[in-house]
Amino acid sequence: MQYRKRMIRKGTALLLSALLLASAMPFAVSAEEVSAKTTEYVNFRSGPGTNYSSKGVIPSGTGITVTDTSNSEWYAVRLSDGSTGYIYAEYISVSGGNSAEDGGGKC
Repeated sequence: MQYRKRMIRKGTALLLSALLLASAMPFAVSAEEVSAKTTEYVNFRSGPGTNYSSKGVIPSGTGITVTDTSNSEWYAVRLSDGSTGYIYAEYISVSGGNSAEDGGGKC
């Protein structure tokens, strides 16, 4: 009986360790900062959504640093002056790729 309890504890500990490791992996990926450019004139917002206030309009072709991509629609970014905010991901080109699909309304 003691042997079985020890095996269950070890199995539980192993499972919890694996779950903890797996849950931490997405954060490591989204924490990498990458250089990017805006592909359109776009609002630079205080939060990830149109319900957040605009901190200004960023011109097309502006160099930015993407600091977090965990929200696939709104990327957290840092401007060259150090200010931080959010830009709609569709209007950001990372590593030479163009993620803008159309020239529609600017978020």
